[in-house]
Amino acid sequence: MKPSHLALVASLALLVGCSDPTGGGETKRLEKELAEQKGELERLKKEQAKAEKQLSEEEKLKNELAELKKQLALTGGGERVVERYESGQKKSEGYLLDDGTKVGRWTFWHENGQKAKEGERKNEKPEGVWTSWHDNGQKAEEGEWKNGEREGLWVGWYKHGQKWSEGEYKNGKREGLWTSWHDNGQKWSEGEYKEGKQEGRWTDWYENGQKWSEGEYKNGKEEGPWTVWYKHGQKVAEGKYKNGEQEGRWTYWKEDGSINHELSGIYKAGERIAELPDK
Repeated sequence: MKPSHLALVASLALLVGCSDPTGGGETKRLEKELAEQKGELERLKKEQAKAEKQLSEEEKLKNELAELKKQLALTGGGERVVERYESGQKKSEGYLLDDGTKVGRWTFWHENGQKAKEGERKNEKPEGVWTSWHDNGQKAEEGEWKNGEREGLWVGWYKHGQKWSEGEYKNGKREGLWTSWHDNGQKWSEGEYKEGKQEGRWTDWYENGQKWSEGEYKNGKEEGPWTVWYKHGQKVAEGKYKNGEQEGRWTYWKEDGSINHELSGIYKAGERIAELPDK
């Protein structure tokens, strides 16, 4: 080997020997630190798996509790009872406590087998949403009960599916706007309730859409001017009410438009006390 080659090899050996001045100590330190980090990572993975398992178990317990609550709501903690028609068809099914109190979900059927009514009872009283059906399967009425009283929106339907009434309840009493319809879809009546009593302007219509009557209510009684019409639009009567009774001048008409003198007159506290004056 030439001297120049020998010098190059010697130089490389010297550089390799000087690359780790600690003599391999730094490499060992880094390897140890890497091993410690790997160990910490494994520990964290195990803790995460343990936490996930615990969460899974908690979720399972929550689901089981929800199912138990569902079953309790369904049965109310009572024994299942079934009543049947003479034909053998189910008439009702529900749950009774030992003292005979109706609890849980109750279902009733028409004799033809169609469901008639369904909902839950709590301490004998209806609770939550109740639905009833006509014997042809068409929904008849639906709304919510709270503490044994109707609450919120209630809707009713005719047997052929046409809506017949809609309005709200508050603490078991009608409240706000209520509307009802004839079975042909024409409005039947509309007006407001206040604490279960008719209040303000109310209007009624015939099936042909012609106005039937119109006037004001105050605290559930007719008050002030009222007008009533025949089905073809001719007036039937017109006058005033006071505290729910006819008061003052009332005029009645026959269907041909002529005045009905037998009914027309001056009224007081709902009684006709005099005929109409000539003018």
